[in-house]
Amino acid sequence: MHSHSDYIVAYIAFVRAAYSWFHAAHHSTSGVAFAGDHELYSVIYNDYLQVLDGIIEKSIGSCGVETVAAPIPSLELSIAVLKGYPSPESMTSLAIASAALQLEQDYLQATDELFRTLEQMECLPLGLNDFLAATANKHDTFVYKLSQRVKTEVQD
Repeated sequence: MHSHSDYIVAYIAFVRAAYSWFHAAHHSTSGVAFAGDHELYSVIYNDYLQVLDGIIEKSIGSCGVETVAAPIPSLELSIAVLKGYPSPESMTSLAIASAALQLEQDYLQATDELFRTLEQMECLPLGLNDFLAATANKHDTFVYKLSQRVKTEVQD
């Protein structure tokens, strides 16, 4: 049986992977949409850095789980997460945006799963609850922006 710290470490691994992927997308995007994509990916990867800091601090402060701060377990897991997504270098800007959208949708699912798991385990203090809800809200906006970005036809 897994402890709540195992689920938090897996979530941290996803956040580390998403940060790395979006940072690479920021550097790899090109073409007519470069300026907008470059900026959007920058906003997203910088937000993931804030999420990483916040989830670790909330887990330590609210749950007393200091082991989640250990970098090696989450970094090792993050490589496995990264391997599940195409690497953005040498991809078209539309392909990068499509992969980015999938990654963001998966992140929202991971956030929801962590929330529900910690809630079931009765280990979701109000501050952590609020933090996860706030990050989901922000990344819902990123999903909207990326959904708009990947549209290839004008909709009536």
